[in-house]
Amino acid sequence: MGEKLDKFKEIKVDLPDTLLEKVEGYIEKNGSNKKEFIQNAVQNYLQFKKRQKIKKKLKEGYPKVSQLNQELADEGVEYDSMIMDTYEEILKGLAEHG
Repeated sequence: MGEKLDKFKEIKVDLPDTLLEKVEGYIEKNGSNKKEFIQNAVQNYLQFKKRQKIKKKLKEGYPKVSQLNQELADEGVEYDSMIMDTYEEILKGLAEHG
């Protein structure tokens, strides 16, 4: 089957002179064109914002996960303590009857 091609729509963008000069300088040095530059810039910006959003969610989640890890660790210590107490009672019983 054939490859699906994206349709293009023309947009108008106003840029400050200094920014446009930087874009044109970059294009001239890197053998690109304005269309390609803007398309890549928009794609890169959208990917950057997506990564920022993911990082923010991870950062917000760390305290929640940290609290959960602490609770699990506390439960584990309590459970280990109960096992140790039981083990010591069994040993005492064996020593008294052995």
